Formats: sequence, C-alpha cells, structure tokens
Amino acid sequence: MYSYILNHVFCFRYLCTKSDEAEFELTKFGFVTKRIEQDDSKTTEHFETIQSSNWMNMRFKPPPPDSPEIGWRVEFRPTEVQLTDFENAAYCCFVVLLTRVIISFQLTFLIPISMVTENMKRSQRRNAFAACRTPSAEVVEMTVNEIINGSLLRLC
Repeated sequence: MYSYILNHVFCFRYLCTKSDEAEFELTKFGFVTKRIEQDDSKTTEHFETIQSSNWMNMRFKPPPPDSPEIGWRVEFRPTEVQLTDFENAAYCCFVVLLTRVIISFQLTFLIPISMVTENMKRSQRRNAFAACRTPSAEVVEMTVNEIINGSLLRLC
C-alpha cells in the first residue's frame, strides 16, 4: 500500500550503483532522497515528504525521534516573501496577532483537504484577494477583507 501511494505521488528513477545495489531516487519539486527503505519508527522523513507535496500552506511537524519532548509543531506558509523588510515584519506581526485571536475566541478552521486544494487553485486567479469566495452550508468562505474587518466575528 505504501509503495502504491509513493508511486502515484512521486516520480521514481531507478539507479544502479557500482556495487550493483539498487537505489531509488525520489524526486518532487527538486526534493531528492535516496533513502526509500527506512524504519518509520526511527525517522519521519516519509511522512514529511508526502505531506509537503499535498499541503501547500500548512505543515505538521512531528517531534524528532531523538527529542520527543519537543512535541508536534505547525508551520504556517500561505505567502511568498514580500517586497520589503517592513512588509515581511508586518506580515509576521499579523500572523502572531491572528494566532492570539484564534486562541482567545477558540475558533475552528477545519475544512476538508479537497477544499484546501481548490482554494489554492482559486487563489492564483487574477484579483483573487478581493473577489474569490464560494459559501457552502458547512464551510463559510470569506475574502481577506471580510476576515480582517469584522465578518468573522459576526459568526461567533
């Protein structure tokens, strides 16, 4: 089952070394690893490789096998680097404030992963920042303007 998933997610190339041992090279967006056969109880590389190809704006970072006291972490990656240092600093401050609001109001932003993929496609359209949204019965989608300027609080 695991090799079936890997075959459909990544591009494999078979290489023969000088000692006639078979190695596989796993390539996806420039990521290369030659360690396909791994003990998943000792390393999290398989998990991190697959999830990094599926979830573009959020990453779950499992605890390192040698330091379990660190715990699970979440990376927030929705945008590229901004044009100036000021814009980067402003964005970092906004994300910190946003996390405080989420914690204070105990907001839940769980949506199906298929909707995340669809949202990533819509976000690449022209004027997506101001115009793209498609409300449904289970998930309420809002523009960035609606989130920042108060529509979010009316739902609480």
